[in-house]
Amino acid sequence: MQTLDQQKRKDILGAAERLFATKPFHEVKLQDVASDARVGKGTIYVYFSSKEDLYRSLMCEGIGELVDRLRQRIVPEDQSSMESLRRIIAELVTFAGSRPTLFQTARAIVHGQYDQTLAKLHTQMIDVIEQVIRRGIGRGELADEHPELTARYLPGAVRSALAQKSKNLDRAALPEHVFNLFVRGLAVREVKRRKIQE
Repeated sequence: MQTLDQQKRKDILGAAERLFATKPFHEVKLQDVASDARVGKGTIYVYFSSKEDLYRSLMCEGIGELVDRLRQRIVPEDQSSMESLRRIIAELVTFAGSRPTLFQTARAIVHGQYDQTLAKLHTQMIDVIEQVIRRGIGRGELADEHPELTARYLPGAVRSALAQKSKNLDRAALPEHVFNLFVRGLAVREVKRRKIQE
């Protein structure tokens, strides 16, 4: 029995992620993954039972990593809910920018195209966001009648913005824009309204 090498497994996953980022699933061949990872094709089967298993593992580990990073952004608990939300949004944008394939594919989880493990990870991601919103409501920092819906909108807003690939999209400014949109809304603030009327 061949000894498992975690670095080799990471190399295979990294190669797979690069290839899935440039080609549709059906066009990615395990031989190409093996060549990119500098291993024999047979070595892939030591770690993954099939291309589907490789892709699923890639998705699970990527989304799991995102969930862990989001959880880290909401501590300490005495941090304001506004700041927690700002950090979560920044993390979503960073993750989506550095791993676009994983983030874009995550929307398929919502539509039930992947297994229960991935669906559970997606639910955990939404739960972290909802937890922050509900904490803000409890402290009187936020007002939201449907935090369970808002928590689902946030990743979708980031995903939609980055999917457009607009030349005018300023990725550095995107987290603050999304934050302002969700926390402050589109309505003109009372102070600004008075100035406009004057």
